[in-house]
Amino acid sequence: MPYREKKAWITMIILIVVSVVYGYFMTNEYHSSDPNYNYLSHLLVLALSTFVAFQVILLFIAARLSPDDPRGPLDERELLIELKARGIAYFVLMALVVLVTFIMLHLPSHGDRGMWGIGNLYLFALVGAEISRFAMQIVYFRREA
Repeated sequence: MPYREKKAWITMIILIVVSVVYGYFMTNEYHSSDPNYNYLSHLLVLALSTFVAFQVILLFIAARLSPDDPRGPLDERELLIELKARGIAYFVLMALVVLVTFIMLHLPSHGDRGMWGIGNLYLFALVGAEISRFAMQIVYFRREA
């Protein structure tokens, strides 16, 4: 398995796990009668820090297991895979942003509570687009392997 495919797998799995855990705890606190926004912001920082820490550690391990591959330049196949995956992720992102904007415009706002929820929907739109990008990279790597 090439290093860039390992990188796509690692990033996609970490994104999914961290997003699901963050979404679970955020939703529980957000839908309580009086949400603690300080806790929610700490939860977001913890999720981002966890993602970065796991990403750095696991990519370091993957690079050590395939020492020549990470330093090599992108070949045409890998460049084409990245470009195709980014193209699809762009359309996923645009669709999710339009959906979140539609939700924002047609649901009643609840002050700070509504803004926090909308901000998290946009965050999950970005995460969804990135997951689709890495998933498509994996599909293209597997198809052309």
